[in-house]
Amino acid sequence: MEQTIKSVLEQKYPNLEYIVMDGGSSDNSVDIIKKYSAQLSYWESEKDKGQSDAIHRGFGHCTGDLIGWINSDDIFLPNAFDNYAKAYMSNPGVEFISGGSVLINSKSRLMKSLFGFPCIYSDKGLMTYNRIAGKGFRFLQPGSIWSRAAYYEVGGIDTNMVFCFDRDLFIRLSKRKPGIGIGKLVAGYRIHGDSKTSKLQGIRKKEDKLLKIRYQPISSNIIKRYLIRICVILNNKLSIIKNNANYLLGKYPNISKEK
Repeated sequence: MEQTIKSVLEQKYPNLEYIVMDGGSSDNSVDIIKKYSAQLSYWESEKDKGQSDAIHRGFGHCTGDLIGWINSDDIFLPNAFDNYAKAYMSNPGVEFISGGSVLINSKSRLMKSLFGFPCIYSDKGLMTYNRIAGKGFRFLQPGSIWSRAAYYEVGGIDTNMVFCFDRDLFIRLSKRKPGIGIGKLVAGYRIHGDSKTSKLQGIRKKEDKLLKIRYQPISSNIIKRYLIRICVILNNKLSIIKNNANYLLGKYPNISKEK
């Protein structure tokens, strides 16, 4: 958790609201939160109705233009917030932005696979409803941020969901207005034995089926056409992504490349 908190505060972003929602942890989480409480806009530690409930209530304390969440085992990479702000200012009316992410392990080492570069897994640089509803979002939640107004316009997080509430939200945001992908690495997504991704695959599959019923792509032919394009872009861009990852992680002292 402390590495997560520091990755936010060390952004040095001048207009930040940082809210921490802890579900009544019995470990040393509260001590860590108190250590940084003077730099937080709000924090609480009490029993909640689950992760999606806590996140949704946390957003209720936000007043800014752009909002997002990061889980206590993930991190933001250097200059992430500056990159979001530049994309937001350069694209008037944009409501949904996602940058690239890397996978890290429990020891904060860069894993061999790189994942979550939305400029690759999108339609002409846009994160469209067809892409996200049809094939899933091939970018990562920690690397994403969106308009607070749009969040409430689409109904916010489905607090009845346990695993796929991020994809459900992204589908509704992209249906309202396509998001944009930026070619910058902004977040690190941690994979370890105790993570939700590792332990709740049964629930993920169940909720994924629910989303397929709830949302249907507008045209499967469109998706097939872009699948061909994706393969070409991957071949052209993969080496650039690796170079960007190694450069950024070299500037981030707590992460090193896995041998």
